[in-house]
Amino acid sequence: DGVADLIQDPNNTIEAFGIVEELMIASDKLNSAIVLYLHENPGTSGKLRGNLGSEAERKCGGAIAIKKIKEKGIHSIEPKLIRGSSDFETIFFRYNKVLGRMASLDTQESELMKKSVDKEAIKLQKLIDLAKACAMTGSSKYADMVEKIIANSLKVEGKSMRKRTAESRLKNMTDYEILELNGDFYGLASKYIPQP
Repeated sequence: DGVADLIQDPNNTIEAFGIVEELMIASDKLNSAIVLYLHENPGTSGKLRGNLGSEAERKCGGAIAIKKIKEKGIHSIEPKLIRGSSDFETIFFRYNKVLGRMASLDTQESELMKKSVDKEAIKLQKLIDLAKACAMTGSSKYADMVEKIIANSLKVEGKSMRKRTAESRLKNMTDYEILELNGDFYGLASKYIPQP
């Protein structure tokens, strides 16, 4: 299955360090790269499995993550750790029935996928959606806008929020120029108002 099959316990420090050292010696001797396959721990945001994963990551020249995205059978290859070089752009692919193999998505579909999985873009879009929901009824003063953010948070973000978080969201909305302050009133920036 992967490099973890070469040892009995991926959490055993001696075994983990030993196999990584053996592979590094073999790589030097053969003057060749060695590609290892190692699972991530479930629910740990990409942490590789056990002491073996930690040691392999410390010693590797680069690590990539191959993930299955739940939408439409799409997979991705993304940089996790690249030493001595800049990261590459995430590559999206899926099984192509016509070709009978995996194939990269076209440029347009890849751009859409990047936006759907890019955490910053998702956070910004949620902020825009929340601001639009709050400003639907027009401009509001600070306290009223904070209350609107709290009232709309469950619908837009899928969770309720407290006053302090709502105040932080309001600040972010003005910092990103999603809402504009006109006197004492917050209103949706003109670029977000649908044009007739």
